[in-house]
Amino acid sequence: MPSASSHGATSRRPLTHNGRRVESVYVRELADGTRRYEFQTKRNGKTTRRTLSARTATDAVSEANRLRVVSEEVGLGDGSLRLSTLANRFLTDARSGQYEPPRGKLASSTLDLYAQRIVSHVLPALGHSARVRDVRVEHLRLLIDRMRLNGLSGSTIRGTVAATAALFRYGVHRGHVPVNPVLSLDRDLPSAARQSEPVYLSREQADALLDALGDEFRPVAATCLFAGLRVSEALGLLWSDIDWTAKTVRIERQLGRDGASLVALKTRSSEATLSMPAPLVAELRAHRDRQLARGFDRVAADQLVFVTRTGRSPGRRNVLRAVQTQAEHLGLGNLGVHDLRHSAAGLLRAAGLLDEEIAVVLRHSNARTTTALYGGRSDAAREAVRARAAEALA
Repeated sequence: MPSASSHGATSRRPLTHNGRRVESVYVRELADGTRRYEFQTKRNGKTTRRTLSARTATDAVSEANRLRVVSEEVGLGDGSLRLSTLANRFLTDARSGQYEPPRGKLASSTLDLYAQRIVSHVLPALGHSARVRDVRVEHLRLLIDRMRLNGLSGSTIRGTVAATAALFRYGVHRGHVPVNPVLSLDRDLPSAARQSEPVYLSREQADALLDALGDEFRPVAATCLFAGLRVSEALGLLWSDIDWTAKTVRIERQLGRDGASLVALKTRSSEATLSMPAPLVAELRAHRDRQLARGFDRVAADQLVFVTRTGRSPGRRNVLRAVQTQAEHLGLGNLGVHDLRHSAAGLLRAAGLLDEEIAVVLRHSNARTTTALYGGRSDAAREAVRARAAEALA
């Protein structure tokens, strides 16, 4: 029988939750196998531990975050909190709903992106151990300069500044800093405009690309092209979303950035039920037959439409790699998966649809978005327009 000490101080260990160390929270096992969570603080050199009422790691994190807000040790109002701790609390509270910014709740996909930019760029540049009160606007300028020197795009830099602003907005809300230093930052940030021109495939080019892709990636690409879906929306489809009789597909969710979870769409306007063109119906039926041959469970209503042989989502990066590789072989240029959505708009316009109609298909809230983002045409369509113009002016 284990000694009592093996279930006391010697068994106490820092809590790791979702792959990350949770500051000031510890877990220990009792003799009966149950776990107890503790919140540890230091004051005047003395360590104090408080047993939490939580019985799960998730609840322990939430309870500890609430205690930090009222604890004198966190330096409420004096900014003595470490930047990495503030980041951890911001993301935890925003995900759990304990914090909601003035403009409304942040989408899960937005928080994933904020987390990636804070961990990859903000903390390394400003310092994990930097005190929140010490971060000034000149440090933010150095962050931007560092990202520029590393060759990062304008959109990444602006997105990182946005994540930093959200982080310090939370700090102001919690009383750790009096003002958000990002508000004093000059607005001469790099342009977020795309560095390369979007590609608009003609129907012949699109068919050639689909023919070149294998069975694993062709159905995904076809869905992005013929239904105008974003790749995350295509990868988030379940078999229950497809109505074979009505020949429609319902868009309700998307694949999360972790490549495994299903999350809400970015906006409510993205939710829709779309009619499937005949080529897409044929492609998805053939895909379903291949999946059915591997087992009835593969085509159950609650299963993902697009999975690999191992039953997992192929993931955005693998789809992108497959499309880029085949596009290069076909001489189609630097093609991304999102260019298939561009091409959908171009093909619809070439077929005579108005921007207002294309906006409905692409689920934009207004036609101006369609014109600004997807107003391009294939080279053949451009030549046709020029020919008609020349004929009209002859």
